[in-house]
Amino acid sequence: SPFTVSVGGHGSSRLRESIIRERRAADITHIGSQCELSLKIPGTSSFDMSAYVTSPTGRLENCEIVELDDCNYSIKFIPKEMGVHTVSVKHKDIHIPGSPFEFTVGPILGGGAHKVRASGNGLIRGEVHVTNEFNIYTREAGAGGLAIAVEGPAKAEIDFFDRKDGSCGVAYVCPEPGDYQISIKFNDEHIPESPFNVSIVPPFGDAKKLTIHSLKTKGLDVNRQYTFTVNVNGARGHVDARIIAPSGVEESCTVQDMGDDHYAIRFVPKENGIHWIHVRFNGRDIPDSPFRIVVGQANADPGRVFASGSGLYQGETGQSCEFLIDTTNAGAGALAVTVDGPSKVQLDCREVTEGYRVTFTPTAPGDYLISIKFAGINIAGSPFKCTVG
Repeated sequence: SPFTVSVGGHGSSRLRESIIRERRAADITHIGSQCELSLKIPGTSSFDMSAYVTSPTGRLENCEIVELDDCNYSIKFIPKEMGVHTVSVKHKDIHIPGSPFEFTVGPILGGGAHKVRASGNGLIRGEVHVTNEFNIYTREAGAGGLAIAVEGPAKAEIDFFDRKDGSCGVAYVCPEPGDYQISIKFNDEHIPESPFNVSIVPPFGDAKKLTIHSLKTKGLDVNRQYTFTVNVNGARGHVDARIIAPSGVEESCTVQDMGDDHYAIRFVPKENGIHWIHVRFNGRDIPDSPFRIVVGQANADPGRVFASGSGLYQGETGQSCEFLIDTTNAGAGALAVTVDGPSKVQLDCREVTEGYRVTFTPTAPGDYLISIKFAGINIAGSPFKCTVG
């Protein structure tokens, strides 16, 4: 002592842009009043959209879908019951990112950062000098400050659009390619899955010329070979593809040059569930890649899974917390339950007539977040916050 330490490397050159917007509490809705959820879903058409609402007693009704300009949609329904409803919004029979949504008719209880949902392609990938977008749903979170920050190799421009119904849109433009991080906080707490890591790529160039044909997106069988084609439409370069399974296992697809600007791409899915197929040209994803496909029973519907019980919301140190997960009308799918909090807990999950009864015993006081996913997607209300005294 004293010690001399040599420090190498480069100083941080990452730049940060942030905005803060106050979110007011949503208007209280009532039986017989029109309820509305606004979303922007780029690259879709109302012909491929469907939406339905499930009431607290399990009654199912279709929602009205009103297509506005520029891929904006208004999802409308008139409730016949008080309480927490589940709104499922699908594109080509697959839940859009963020769906299913919670929608409370009557006073909203609880709230907080864990009730905020963010979704959209702009939280996954983006292109330099192009407007990248995502949705944030704060209706069930109550009133509070919403902070959005984009950090990366260059300063981004951020725009915010309040849809006045508990949802909002965010658009950002990055002037340089690279790895960016998007943080979303509500009342100074990160929302679920924040921060989001987003790769911003240079302009697609010739990759924009490539078109995909005959890609089956649902109803595929495990261990069966499937083929789709890519037309490079005169672009010159190298085509490759890979498939990522629900477990995270990644495999290369077989690519065969068929001549006349066409390539055949073959793959064999080994698992049930949602897979992602990346198609690349000269080492980078083409527009709209990765492509989502559903292997196995496509009837697995997280919008039909419901959790109930006091163990989702409160408990006592050293006492067993219990809740029920009703999967009876949800089809076949993998159920995943995790509990994160001040102490590690042992989960006991038992099959019962209505679905599954889950118990855990916290050994320290504090807030525990209970995440419930079905077929890889959060059910409505997940994650739940259990406050342990």
